[in-house]
Amino acid sequence: GGEIAMANPILKLEASAGSGKTYQLALEYLARLLGAFAGRAKPAASGLEERQRLGSILAITFTVKAAQEMKARIVAKLKRFALSGGALDGEDREFLRRLAGRTGLPAERIVALAAELIEMILADYDDFNVMTIDSLMSAMVKVVAPDLELPADFEIAVDARDELESRGRRL
Repeated sequence: GGEIAMANPILKLEASAGSGKTYQLALEYLARLLGAFAGRAKPAASGLEERQRLGSILAITFTVKAAQEMKARIVAKLKRFALSGGALDGEDREFLRRLAGRTGLPAERIVALAAELIEMILADYDDFNVMTIDSLMSAMVKVVAPDLELPADFEIAVDARDELESRGRRL
């Protein structure tokens, strides 16, 4: 398989709580996912090249809650598109319109790809890379652990003292 080229390979999105970051990140992730698969014939679930394409797209957030919310939103959008038969509510129709604008793909093509992509994500969920910065760093350390001569069962410990004290004061 060939390399996946993107005009803007890195997107950094900073905004305050409640400003629509999850919406924007889900839109961007899906635009990149569709771009990676739109030119192919039907993606074969669990094929090595498909897994690599899926795994080549990474979204990083700070909190587990945000990562879970983003994954859920991406899966939900794909499911609704796949099951819609083209009949979408206003919010999903607007999201699809924006997705079509970002990707240059017709809405009908996005809807057709949605069922294949949701099937692939669910079959290869470990390659669905929406994670926290902590989990990314942990995965990176695990890769280089043998070079660092770390024991096979090493664990990364976080000093949560400040957080625990802060929460204790609130109680």
